[in-house]
Amino acid sequence: MDKGEKKKIRLEIIGILNTECSNCPYLKDNQFNKMCHHTCTFGKRMQELQVKMETKAEEVKVMKKQSVKPYNKGRYTPEEEFYLLHHMDLYRLTHLANRLNRSLSSVSLKIKQLRRKKKEKVS
Repeated sequence: MDKGEKKKIRLEIIGILNTECSNCPYLKDNQFNKMCHHTCTFGKRMQELQVKMETKAEEVKVMKKQSVKPYNKGRYTPEEEFYLLHHMDLYRLTHLANRLNRSLSSVSLKIKQLRRKKKEKVS
């Protein structure tokens, strides 16, 4: 589900809340949720829309889990070291680890090594 579809659903829900639910007599009696879920046609419609959005979100989560690759292991390539050298002060550790597909601890250790090498060259 793309942003446009989600926006359409949200706008439809807002429209129902503004036009139909604002005049609801049950809203004032604190019985709003009970009546809305069981008897109100507008409440049922909002529930359908909510379910539609949630199922799409769950599908996306499942797809992401299936597409997760195992971390890269072993020595860092020259390209990975170059990337770290030029980005370690710009981005958070989590971003760098995700970008390189390496564990947080691995990237943290590599950054320490690169900083040590940088200091030795300057000295």
